[in-house]
Amino acid sequence: MNRKLHHLTFSILSGALLLASSLPAAAADSSGARIATGVGRVIAAQGNVALVRIREELKDNLLETLKPLLPNEQNQAQVDEPKDVASSH
Repeated sequence: MNRKLHHLTFSILSGALLLASSLPAAAADSSGARIATGVGRVIAAQGNVALVRIREELKDNLLETLKPLLPNEQNQAQVDEPKDVASSH
């Protein structure tokens, strides 16, 4: 997961730098401001996608880590069944 996260982060940052370097130097005019806003939205959308993927990967890793500690379905069924009080005496 760490390698995937590093690669994804690097891809986003390099894409942002590429887009930022292609903007005109004088972005104060209205068209430059619109372009900068559009680029910002693209970067924000990529960041949101990355955060969703990171959350999913963390959830999957947590479930895999906790899986040996959780009861399996067969043991859980035995725990959930009510015991007959009369037969236990």
